[in-house]
Amino acid sequence: MAASPTDGYANRGDYYIYFQSLHTPSANVKFKAFVTNLSQEFTTNWNSQTVFGRMDPIQTFQNTQRTISLSWKTTSYDSEEAAENLKKINLLTKMLYPTYDDAGREADLSHEKNNGKDAVSSFPNALTIAKPPLMRVRFVNLIQASPNKGLIAAIAGFSYSSDLAGDEGVFDFKNNIIPKTIEVSCTINVLHEYDLGWSQDGEWLGDGSFPFATSPADLTETLTQTNPSTGGADDTDIPDVSDASVENAILSNTNNPNTQGN
Repeated sequence: MAASPTDGYANRGDYYIYFQSLHTPSANVKFKAFVTNLSQEFTTNWNSQTVFGRMDPIQTFQNTQRTISLSWKTTSYDSEEAAENLKKINLLTKMLYPTYDDAGREADLSHEKNNGKDAVSSFPNALTIAKPPLMRVRFVNLIQASPNKGLIAAIAGFSYSSDLAGDEGVFDFKNNIIPKTIEVSCTINVLHEYDLGWSQDGEWLGDGSFPFATSPADLTETLTQTNPSTGGADDTDIPDVSDASVENAILSNTNNPNTQGN
């Protein structure tokens, strides 16, 4: 694929949005970060109990949750890049589906004649989910667990929209149209990998750069993870999923109400 004029922008500061599947580590994808919206919400949840004789209810702390809303546009220099973007969208969508346990799966394949042609019928039994579709997500210093390592997230889904008839238009092929620009939106529900809070001595227990890297040292460390030959990340520079013990615990305890996150 020919180099796009936007490659220099993305590579200069590793301006990509990374998605890495945890249940299928071979599935990963990155998009140039033409971000149109980024909002983050930290919500503290309390259990409110009204007691007779008290003006105010008793507030019992439950947890603090982090939710990120992210939107970006895929841009295409030519039809080849537009087709590549659509392939990335396909993979991103597939990453929303779980991993199944093949041991309990059976299929009865039978060949039948149908208008002179062979037809294959499949009758799979109910499948058992082995791993939920969790992902790591990273975008520079604003969405990260640590430099070059994304946040573990339960993504609520992806929304895609394209202006097929407008100025942006499409590339028109026989029986196929490929949008020149696709706007993608998602809601990222962050799962904590370690406890966050304060000690009795007033010391912060988490990473000092939580939730956003702000010091020159933090920012420099992030940039040094990029490919020195291009000034940006190469195709293998995906969010790190080497911490298998933490991730396996989260994968197996996704619905644990005591699970904490970044």
